[in-house]
Amino acid sequence: DRVTYYGCGGWQADKLRAGVQYAKQTRRETGEDVDLRVVSGFVAGALRDKVWLFGRVDRNMDPNPQGPAIAYLPFAVAENTLFIAGADFQVAEGVSLMPNVEIITYDDPDVGPKPDTDVMARLTFQGKF
Repeated sequence: DRVTYYGCGGWQADKLRAGVQYAKQTRRETGEDVDLRVVSGFVAGALRDKVWLFGRVDRNMDPNPQGPAIAYLPFAVAENTLFIAGADFQVAEGVSLMPNVEIITYDDPDVGPKPDTDVMARLTFQGKF
C-alpha cells in the first residue's frame, strides 16, 4: 500500500517557465512504514527561436530502499540530490532532440561508505503525432 501527498506550483511567461513540487509518499510494507520525501524545482528559458535551455533539481530527503531497482535511473540507498541540465532543439514541428546530463550526488548514508557521484549523458527524443 502506498499513500502519496503532493503540492505543486508553476509560473509561465512567453520565454520562461518555472515550477516547484513537494511530494511525500508513505509505503506500508512489512515491518516499519517507509516515508519518502522529495522537493523538486525546474526552470526553462528560450535561448532563441526553437532552442530552449532547461534545468531541474530534485532533493530526495529520504533514502529509497528500492532505488537501485529503478531501471531508467537507479539511485544508491542514501539521501541524494539529482541535477538535470540540457537543451531542447525543435528540429521540426512537434519533434525535439534534447541532449542533457544527469548528475546525482549523495549524502553520507546511515551505514556503509558514501556512494560515488553518478553522471549520465543522455539524448532524449520527443515527438508528437
